[in-house]
Amino acid sequence: FLEVAELRMISRLEIEGKVRTHMLSPNTMCGSYLLIKITHQAYGLDLIPSETFLEMENQTISANTAYLSFKDKKKHHLESLFYGNRKQMVKSRLNTEGGGDERFARESDDGWMGIELGDFFSGDEEDDHREVKTSLREVKGYQLKGGLVSEGIEVRPK
Repeated sequence: FLEVAELRMISRLEIEGKVRTHMLSPNTMCGSYLLIKITHQAYGLDLIPSETFLEMENQTISANTAYLSFKDKKKHHLESLFYGNRKQMVKSRLNTEGGGDERFARESDDGWMGIELGDFFSGDEEDDHREVKTSLREVKGYQLKGGLVSEGIEVRPK
């Protein structure tokens, strides 16, 4: 990606990407990933779960819950000391639609993290021009957050 976006302070987060299947390798299982970095001054990113969606032709294929953080037991223990069970209380009040699996960011060798948004089959190149829309949304809690750098959404073979 040529440019990245740094979110310094926001209360709602919606990131969306679209691609047509004929632009992808034919007959291939593909995964969609949100590529992010978290700065040292980050705050509020994983207190409220985000919802991830993968849709084809306005039909939901995959819906999950994601946290904009690592699944780090040591960090989780420290957060529990400071926040008590705030995360669980907020999560139960919000009634997230994503449901499904809980997804956490995975760090790559270059320092960027990827959150899997969903996977799909690209289909036959000749007659398949479906639109695939992937998104990450955190719009229910209005929790102030900042320190997120987004490179974009990447679609690649699985």
